[in-house]
Amino acid sequence: MSQNNENSLGIWVNPLRFFSLEGESFNSDNAEIDCLKLLNDLRNSDDDKSLDKIYERYKTLTKYDSNLFLVPVNEVILKKLVWPLRSAKQAFCLGNYLGCIALCGTVAEMITIFLFEIASTTINGEKLDDDAQKKLFGNTFEQLGQERRIQVLEVYGILKKELANEARQIKSIRNTYLHILSKEFSNLEKDAVKVYRSASILVGEIVTLKTGKDGTITVPSHLVNFLKKSNEGEVS
Repeated sequence: MSQNNENSLGIWVNPLRFFSLEGESFNSDNAEIDCLKLLNDLRNSDDDKSLDKIYERYKTLTKYDSNLFLVPVNEVILKKLVWPLRSAKQAFCLGNYLGCIALCGTVAEMITIFLFEIASTTINGEKLDDDAQKKLFGNTFEQLGQERRIQVLEVYGILKKELANEARQIKSIRNTYLHILSKEFSNLEKDAVKVYRSASILVGEIVTLKTGKDGTITVPSHLVNFLKKSNEGEVS
């Protein structure tokens, strides 16, 4: 968009409209949508819009999530962990790197809460209910900040150091982009790759089912009781 003099102002008209979904003839019951125009509407406006670029972005992330091969059909696991991570990948493929980072941050927070829930943490043989959590941590675990959650999980031996480092990397990158107005976006794509990789490691380590050489599928011990309580069928 050209500017003829120092007093001119560039403008963007209707930045939030999806014109592929509008028009007098549009009928949602019998819609004829131009898929390429819709795809252009769904991509970031200032990014490479080619299908080749979408494929390239997809390949970039897929090499990091191959560990997520088999996951249990469970509402909490799918809706809170797996599908948000998939949405992060979708965002990245469309050039929405900031959305990818934000979603991976959500996934990492859900992972820490999920780990605490399934760990059945006790003191003197008694499960830490909300009141006990408030006395120990100053609030319920779910209401703590992410750094504090990570610390608690480390102290109780619930989260290994390597995974804690992945969670911290996500938190650090996510907070910088989402809370600091002066943060430049020059490394946005690379940082989105970093957080997606870390989020994939976290989710993969926690919810992926294991396969044996004989074709058997094993449920990790930390998930057995959770899945039984969730009435997801027999777990062996």
